[in-house]
Amino acid sequence: MPWTTVSLDYRPKEPKVKIPKNAPQRFQNRNYYEVSSFTSWKDVSCVNAALYPLEDRIDLGGDLEAQIEAIADQTSDEGERMVQAVRLVQDKIRYLYNGMGFGNYTPQTPEET
Repeated sequence: MPWTTVSLDYRPKEPKVKIPKNAPQRFQNRNYYEVSSFTSWKDVSCVNAALYPLEDRIDLGGDLEAQIEAIADQTSDEGERMVQAVRLVQDKIRYLYNGMGFGNYTPQTPEET
Protein backbone atom coordinates (compact mmCIF):
# COMPACT_ATOMS: atom_id res chain seq x y z
CA MET A 1 0.00 0.00 0.00
CA PRO A 2 1.50 3.34 -1.01
CA TRP A 3 1.98 6.10 1.52
CA THR A 4 0.07 9.33 1.31
CA THR A 5 1.45 12.60 2.56
CA VAL A 6 -0.86 15.32 3.81
CA SER A 7 0.35 18.87 4.37
CA LEU A 8 -1.70 21.39 6.28
CA ASP A 9 -1.18 25.11 6.20
CA TYR A 10 -2.99 26.06 9.38
CA ARG A 11 -4.00 29.66 9.81
CA PRO A 12 -6.34 30.03 12.78
CA LYS A 13 -9.35 32.26 12.38
CA GLU A 14 -11.77 33.60 14.90
CA PRO A 15 -14.92 31.50 14.79
CA LYS A 16 -17.92 33.26 13.28
CA VAL A 17 -20.03 31.93 16.13
CA LYS A 18 -19.07 32.29 19.76
CA ILE A 19 -18.90 28.78 21.20
CA PRO A 20 -20.47 28.49 24.68
CA LYS A 21 -18.19 27.25 27.45
CA ASN A 22 -20.55 24.35 28.20
CA ALA A 23 -20.65 23.13 24.58
CA PRO A 24 -19.56 19.51 23.99
CA GLN A 25 -15.79 19.07 23.69
CA ARG A 26 -15.99 18.31 19.96
CA PHE A 27 -17.16 21.90 19.38
CA GLN A 28 -14.69 23.56 21.71
CA ASN A 29 -11.45 22.39 20.10
CA ARG A 30 -11.59 23.63 16.54
CA ASN A 31 -7.93 22.72 15.88
CA TYR A 32 -8.51 19.00 15.64
CA TYR A 33 -7.62 16.66 12.79
CA GLU A 34 -8.30 12.97 12.60
CA VAL A 35 -6.70 10.48 10.25
CA SER A 36 -7.07 6.77 9.69
CA SER A 37 -5.80 4.00 7.46
CA PHE A 38 -9.14 3.64 5.67
CA THR A 39 -8.80 4.47 2.00
CA SER A 40 -12.48 5.20 1.37
CA TRP A 41 -15.89 5.41 2.97
CA LYS A 42 -16.62 2.06 1.34
CA ASP A 43 -13.84 0.52 3.48
CA VAL A 44 -15.38 2.09 6.58
CA SER A 45 -18.81 0.74 5.68
CA CYS A 46 -17.44 -2.77 5.14
CA VAL A 47 -16.02 -2.84 8.67
CA ASN A 48 -19.25 -1.55 10.18
CA ALA A 49 -21.68 -3.56 8.03
CA ALA A 50 -21.14 -6.62 10.23
CA LEU A 51 -22.68 -4.69 13.13
CA TYR A 52 -26.00 -4.39 11.28
CA PRO A 53 -27.29 -7.87 10.39
CA LEU A 54 -30.12 -8.06 7.90
CA GLU A 55 -32.16 -10.72 9.67
CA ASP A 56 -35.01 -9.84 11.99
CA ARG A 57 -33.66 -9.34 15.50
CA ILE A 58 -36.98 -9.34 17.34
CA ASP A 59 -36.95 -12.04 20.04
CA LEU A 60 -39.77 -14.50 19.44
CA GLY A 61 -42.06 -14.52 22.47
CA GLY A 62 -40.45 -11.37 23.87
CA ASP A 63 -42.07 -8.17 25.10
CA LEU A 64 -41.40 -6.32 21.87
CA GLU A 65 -43.01 -9.02 19.74
CA ALA A 66 -46.10 -8.80 21.96
CA GLN A 67 -46.26 -5.04 21.38
CA ILE A 68 -45.90 -5.54 17.61
CA GLU A 69 -48.66 -8.15 17.59
CA ALA A 70 -50.95 -5.87 19.63
CA ILE A 71 -50.52 -3.14 17.02
CA ALA A 72 -51.15 -5.61 14.19
CA ASP A 73 -54.30 -6.87 15.93
CA GLN A 74 -55.73 -3.35 16.23
CA THR A 75 -55.65 -2.42 12.54
CA SER A 76 -54.66 -3.68 9.11
CA ASP A 77 -54.03 -0.13 7.85
CA GLU A 78 -50.26 0.19 7.30
CA GLY A 79 -50.28 3.95 7.89
CA GLU A 80 -52.06 3.58 11.22
CA ARG A 81 -49.67 0.78 12.20
CA MET A 82 -46.74 3.10 11.53
CA VAL A 83 -48.34 5.84 13.62
CA GLN A 84 -48.83 3.41 16.51
CA ALA A 85 -45.28 2.08 16.18
CA VAL A 86 -43.84 5.60 16.30
CA ARG A 87 -46.04 6.38 19.31
CA LEU A 88 -44.77 3.22 21.03
CA VAL A 89 -41.15 4.24 20.49
CA GLN A 90 -41.71 7.85 21.54
CA ASP A 91 -43.69 6.94 24.65
CA LYS A 92 -41.84 3.87 25.93
CA ILE A 93 -38.28 3.81 24.60
CA ARG A 94 -35.49 5.67 26.37
CA TYR A 95 -31.93 5.63 25.15
CA LEU A 96 -29.00 5.48 27.52
CA TYR A 97 -25.47 6.27 26.42
CA ASN A 98 -23.27 3.22 26.92
CA GLY A 99 -19.70 4.35 26.31
CA MET A 100 -18.24 0.85 26.47
CA GLY A 101 -17.53 -1.37 23.50
CA PHE A 102 -16.77 -0.29 19.97
CA GLY A 103 -16.83 3.45 20.64
CA ASN A 104 -20.58 3.14 21.29
CA TYR A 105 -21.14 2.41 17.62
CA THR A 106 -22.22 -1.15 18.30
CA PRO A 107 -25.99 -1.21 17.94
CA GLN A 108 -28.12 -2.97 20.50
CA THR A 109 -30.83 -5.43 19.62
CA PRO A 110 -34.36 -3.99 19.63
CA GLU A 111 -35.22 -6.11 22.68
CA GLU A 112 -32.20 -4.80 24.58
CA THR A 113 -33.15 -1.20 23.78
